Amino acid sequence: MIFDSCCVSSFNQQTIKFTFRHQRLANITVMVPESNSQIIGSYTMVDPAGRFFDDASGCHHYSRPILNIGVKEALHEVNYDFQKFHSRGGNYDWEIVKQ
Repeated sequence: MIFDSCCVSSFNQQTIKFTFRHQRLANITVMVPESNSQIIGSYTMVDPAGRFFDDASGCHHYSRPILNIGVKEALHEVNYDFQKFHSRGGNYDWEIVKQ
């Protein structure tokens, strides 16, 4: 779901409340709240046909199949920005430390 500018403050409050309500799950999962602007273009998504896709423009845009053209070429065909991924801290440490 894409939130327009009139919903941003409401979205932020909802995110804060959701994060607070679910903080007890921290020992079994990793929760990373992100804004829509942080998400767009910084995730890779693959459909069942093996194509990267994005929805940065409000509708899905697909690459050619990854197995036919390779990862590098397929990523160039969709809206994916590795620098944006890296700058938002996309390389998460998914290991959960048992307490």
